[in-house]
Amino acid sequence: MAASYVKDVTVLCSYSQLLKRNIHRQLCIKLKYSTVAELTVENNQTTIDENVKSESFKHRSHPGVLKCKRVVLPVRLQESISVLLEKYPVHQLHGQTQFLVNYLASRKRPIEDDELRKQAIKLENEISTNRSGDIPERPKELKKRKSLIMNKLRRSVYHWQPIIYNEMVAVAYLLGRFAPNYAALYRVFNEIKRREPEFRPEAILDFGSGLGTSVWAAEATWENQVKEYMCVDISKSMHATADSLLRDGDENKERFIKTVFQRHFTPLSPDRKYNMTMSAFSLLDLPTKSDRVNTIRMLWMKTDDFLLIIETGSREGFETVNEARDLILGIQRPSGKDKNVELEDGYVFAPCQHDVSCPRKSSTDVIIPCNCMQDYQPLKELKLKLNTMKERFSYVILRKGQRKNRVDDHWPRVIEPVLQRSSHVICYLCCPNGQLERPTITAAKHGRDLYRCARLSNHGDLLPISHLESSNPPSLTNENNKSN
Repeated sequence: MAASYVKDVTVLCSYSQLLKRNIHRQLCIKLKYSTVAELTVENNQTTIDENVKSESFKHRSHPGVLKCKRVVLPVRLQESISVLLEKYPVHQLHGQTQFLVNYLASRKRPIEDDELRKQAIKLENEISTNRSGDIPERPKELKKRKSLIMNKLRRSVYHWQPIIYNEMVAVAYLLGRFAPNYAALYRVFNEIKRREPEFRPEAILDFGSGLGTSVWAAEATWENQVKEYMCVDISKSMHATADSLLRDGDENKERFIKTVFQRHFTPLSPDRKYNMTMSAFSLLDLPTKSDRVNTIRMLWMKTDDFLLIIETGSREGFETVNEARDLILGIQRPSGKDKNVELEDGYVFAPCQHDVSCPRKSSTDVIIPCNCMQDYQPLKELKLKLNTMKERFSYVILRKGQRKNRVDDHWPRVIEPVLQRSSHVICYLCCPNGQLERPTITAAKHGRDLYRCARLSNHGDLLPISHLESSNPPSLTNENNKSN
């Protein structure tokens, strides 16, 4: 009996390893990684960056580590949420909360009129080929054919609808999305703080502020440094719920953070600037691409330094973030009357270490989203069995000006979980030259320090390698010429 059990476990472990190898192989096929001759990490015998080594240097907490430990809401915020939720039948909202969370996770951008028209013409041509062209079509048949085309369009096209955030939807959003949104914002803010410790924002503009999650995340990151939070959201219920959280759940108390200002529309004054502008989990709520483009352009013009775009980690969220990235970098110009509008120069601060087209989108027809994961503690009111959950999100941090000669500018980004083996590790890297690499790092070839750092790195971290001249990023002009 024992021997049979051991045999079953052995077969199960072998099957698990085979499954991991198949997933690893499929990922390599879908993503066109650089060929062995082009690799800059594996062939050049890269070592640890000497600029980061010191007496206090530890492999587990090397300078490229950006992932935070499990994010927990501040105690005062948890108490405010508990007081606020006492007014509502939380146990009756669990079903609505789960429905809202699933709906937001599968949300897509609305289809444009031109694309809808193209699909309709394509369906019409497919149906027309099935009938004889010699026989004239009667009005009844024409009406039937149009009805058939419309039915197929309804089944194949995503039917986007605006979400009306009334009081109960705002409470359901608080239950289901406040903690994961806070974790993603805290992770992004923390990366800015770690890589730019001297940066302290005095004014932040949050478009689509919702429940004011960015205010709490920024306060946890830069304590009492921000002098103005401009929160813009069209929903009165979301503003009211956010205001209650700032008042410890009691409308009669004073605000805990008094520098928060709520507006339904963005300030129009072109002279008013902010150290940081952002849009977190809001662009998919806009009805057209033109609205998204105008919003991103407005946020870029309003900032003096950083622009943050954060969306869900789905393919749709990644493409929305990449759309904003390409717009600011000039890789993709908007069509129509705004195609000649010039924007101030800027570069990608994170997660990319380059300013060319995203290799994950341009290297294959199958788009694998570039995202990041962060552990967080869910609200206790949800009464979940798990005490730790993971939030997957896509983001981009854009900064005005020219790319600076920073120590970590030539460090590649780990874009997938590191595959650990007995004497080597396999890393999936996005490098400063705009290429994807999949090097096998060993202690014998790359040194013990780099091997240990790579082994202890997580998805989303930077790998502190020594500088390679061959990994210099190509210019944006050359990239645009190639695409043309």
